Amino acid sequence: DLGMLAYYIIDKSSNTILSPLAINISLMMCYEGARGNTAKQIENALHLSMNPSEMGKAYQELLSKLGNGIKLGSSLWVDQSTSILPTFSQVISEDFEGSIQKVNFKQSSQAAATMNNWMHDYSGGKISNFVDPSTLSGGTKMVLLNALVLQGAWQNPFPTQRTGMQEFQTAQGQHVNCSMMNQVSNLYYFENEETQIASLPLADPHSNISFIVFLPRKKNIDPYNFYYSQDES
Repeated sequence: DLGMLAYYIIDKSSNTILSPLAINISLMMCYEGARGNTAKQIENALHLSMNPSEMGKAYQELLSKLGNGIKLGSSLWVDQSTSILPTFSQVISEDFEGSIQKVNFKQSSQAAATMNNWMHDYSGGKISNFVDPSTLSGGTKMVLLNALVLQGAWQNPFPTQRTGMQEFQTAQGQHVNCSMMNQVSNLYYFENEETQIASLPLADPHSNISFIVFLPRKKNIDPYNFYYSQDES
């Protein structure tokens, strides 16, 4: 799976959010315009078995199954000297609901600001300064940019009155106090000697999305006493 591969190779020195769906969609849009060896390499990486003409329909069916809680924006940013075929622009717009925009990568600060403004607006102000100007140069030809926004309610809400300060142990072994949400619900759950896993589904009846929590298992822990740390930021 491309998402798992990306997880193992990315920098994990800080908190990172990774969306395999967004990565796949970006590469699928590239695949629509690729030919020859480049197309073959993308095809192998994504394990594609369908005809390119069927991808747009498959993508729309996938989005319909995700429900209303997900908003996914896809964009291709190309250098202003690049010519784009009208047929390719039509595929990106109609099949993937994406956009193709031109910038001058030689003016890296301005190009980064333009892309960051798009990301900021699409994410409702949640994401800022995503593109670092230092990663752009006059040799840059295209940048793939995605914004994925997930918003919804838990199928089993956490009672507000049961939120309180408790001690939490970090991966570095430090003990910090933070707000903890607590509930008693029937959830999909798995544990072994090293790990606890719980699935918290979203309330959207048309969605199959769940928030899967992986935590290291403490010794002598009550398997039915599962806490989820609330991020107050």
